[in-house]
Amino acid sequence: MQGRNAIMLMGIPIDNLTVDEAVENIAQLAAACRRDGISRHVATVNVDFLVNTFSWNPFGVRNPELLNILRRADLVTADGMPLVWLSRMLGTPLRERVAGSDLVPLLAQLSAERGLSIYFLGGMQDSAARAAEILSRRFPGMRVAGVDSPFVHTQGEELADFDEKDAPVLERINAANPDILLIAFGNPKQEVWFDRNRSRIRAGVGIGIGGTFEFITGRVSRAPVWMQKSGLEWIYRMLQDPRRLVKRYAVGLVKFSVLALPVIVYTLYCRVRARTKSSDGSLTRRTDPAPAAITGAEHAAVRLPEFLDSAFTASAAAEKWRELIFERPAAALDFSDVRFIDSSGLGFVFSIVRQMDMRGLTTMFTGMGPDVRRVFQMTKTWDLIKSRISDTSLAVQSQQSPAFVWWLVTVDGSCAVLELSGTFDAAQAGALQLDEIQHAAGGRNIVVNLKELSFCDSSGIAFFLKLQRSQTMGGRRLVLCNAGPVVQQMLKVTRLERVIACAASLAEAHALLSGTHEQMRGAV
Repeated sequence: MQGRNAIMLMGIPIDNLTVDEAVENIAQLAAACRRDGISRHVATVNVDFLVNTFSWNPFGVRNPELLNILRRADLVTADGMPLVWLSRMLGTPLRERVAGSDLVPLLAQLSAERGLSIYFLGGMQDSAARAAEILSRRFPGMRVAGVDSPFVHTQGEELADFDEKDAPVLERINAANPDILLIAFGNPKQEVWFDRNRSRIRAGVGIGIGGTFEFITGRVSRAPVWMQKSGLEWIYRMLQDPRRLVKRYAVGLVKFSVLALPVIVYTLYCRVRARTKSSDGSLTRRTDPAPAAITGAEHAAVRLPEFLDSAFTASAAAEKWRELIFERPAAALDFSDVRFIDSSGLGFVFSIVRQMDMRGLTTMFTGMGPDVRRVFQMTKTWDLIKSRISDTSLAVQSQQSPAFVWWLVTVDGSCAVLELSGTFDAAQAGALQLDEIQHAAGGRNIVVNLKELSFCDSSGIAFFLKLQRSQTMGGRRLVLCNAGPVVQQMLKVTRLERVIACAASLAEAHALLSGTHEQMRGAV
């Protein structure tokens, strides 16, 4: 079983491939959708993505939803030389920059050669239509499935109506049933929009391409090829529109440096430390042995090699490990022997976890000493594994994301409590019925207790907004309480922290509804 060839750059998987390989992969993803009806997602990640995803705090996340989307994408390319440079500094060089602006003409050529249809969505004014026309002339035979330039909302109070406002856009796309959907809303709007509609959309592959339509139409000119290849394209673009882009690029590059520097320094430190432990002062290794494992009917406990690095992941031995891990419905990855992990090794681990999760199988981590744990913490991947760690390789337990659960508990005559637990995303928000909740609440004020909620995306936030609107129309109130860091950050990202009432605890929520909140604050 051939695994995904990806490296982890600051907690985000980046597929290590060339532009031509990316095009072929997209064709394969479109074909896979034709077989199973599941739309695939391709993200073209540049510095803006990292700036939008992470906070200035080296260990903080600015947009949890965007990070989650990028980790679940079926293909992620490096659209920016700074990411290629970072991969080289970490000793796991990406083979090539794969930019959205380079992909689109090649996909148009692919359409002409293989008959794949392309839908042009987004862009400024009529740029989508003009781009489709230009590419059709350049590549005779290209199939244009449709063109649309709607305005979509991913922030503010308009978010509550996204289902209704997205519906006509989805109807037009689904009627065309394209193989490739090019989405030019800009980051992170294009990623969020596709993800929240992924279960409702009929398109083989959705690809966020940012401002590519403007490049094709000539509204924004691209830098000379030598500047693109040398990583200086951002200077060319900045000089074109200095008033808008100087601050953006300056802040972006400074923030990227702040985020990347600790990862670079720590990876170099780990390499030096691994060398000092070798007798000849080099990163020597024993010949990669066959995977050592204790297997049972229900699980495989696999002892990983000393070096989880690019040399290992490129070897035939890596596939032996994969085959053994995927033989059972549960696997424990034992890190007891691991001495060194680089970005490629992290990508290997991420690939296993993702494939196991997609199949509903369980992955556990054992033998996680302090040094190994620190690697995951420094590379922004600790959140992926912390809930999966076990003290013993034989105690393989289910550590999948908890299922979404809701239930209503009446507290008193004037207030009902809606308890949420697990993961609240677009699928769950779409299945939850407002009428059912309000009927169960019996005309009372509602407190939503989020203490056990592990994740919430913008679709979940939109549901809270809808519930609040419905409560207000009936002369009742809604208060959220016990919101964790992810929910609090999502309220900020969607600009709704001042719109939806929040309380730190259930008692404070009751006080807020009863009008005693200010008295409580004064007493404190």
